[in-house]
Amino acid sequence: MTLAPDTPYHRIAEWLGRKRPRYFQALPMTMPTVADHLLAQKIDNPIDCMIAYGGQVAPLVRKLVRDALDVPIVEVYSSNDCGQIAHQCEAGSLHILSELALVEIVDDAGQPCPVGVEGHIVVTVLHNSVLPLIRYEIGDVAAFAPSCSCGRTLPVIGSITGRTKNLFRFGDDRPVAPYDSEAYKILAKVMDPTWYQIAQTGPMSVEIRFVSRDELSAEGERFIKERMPNIWRNAKPEINFNRLEAMPTRPGQKHIVFVNEWEPALTPDYSEA
Repeated sequence: MTLAPDTPYHRIAEWLGRKRPRYFQALPMTMPTVADHLLAQKIDNPIDCMIAYGGQVAPLVRKLVRDALDVPIVEVYSSNDCGQIAHQCEAGSLHILSELALVEIVDDAGQPCPVGVEGHIVVTVLHNSVLPLIRYEIGDVAAFAPSCSCGRTLPVIGSITGRTKNLFRFGDDRPVAPYDSEAYKILAKVMDPTWYQIAQTGPMSVEIRFVSRDELSAEGERFIKERMPNIWRNAKPEINFNRLEAMPTRPGQKHIVFVNEWEPALTPDYSEA
């Protein structure tokens, strides 16, 4: 059964308690909020597993869901145009569904990137005979990983660091793909965020928006300002902080952790590659 995208979180929790499905599929940032409502309404958890689509599952989301419900999150990597592209195995790797799509990761010149080197994801869809998509650049930045310990031989996407349009660019015009896992580790050292977003607001300025129970201390601000440049190729933009009272996203709205509000990033053209 599918719920309307704008269904309020408390109604989603109520429905889960009434219908008691074993699996719940949703956008990543919907999951911890629904988990909180299940606890608040004292509904026995009916879920064995959550399935995430529409965005990479941030470490914060996994932690909040694990702390609240003690259930795993399985990540599905897909796009509206290409359908399912990869699926997470029990070892945590994203395996490409090679029977559905040919996936390449290429550099700015359209040349293949070796394992471990980030590039742009290019997809050739194998199951759509009505509208063929050949070497279709979907706007994601990622890297291949070595074979997985689970034993499957399907190619592995090791990391998806962000979308091309959400890359940061400081000073030298080189695009920077911020790492969500590393950013979260830095923030978690000095606060317990239930939501956060990092926006580039100028050529050398960044705003960190967050929701947390407590104010961020001056010492915490200094810690973040010292550590964040390490994940931005040592660029040192001015960092401002904006503590919000509540998560500004609506039910069904996709949450973007990193957003470039200063300028749109250039999207490479691989039509001639």
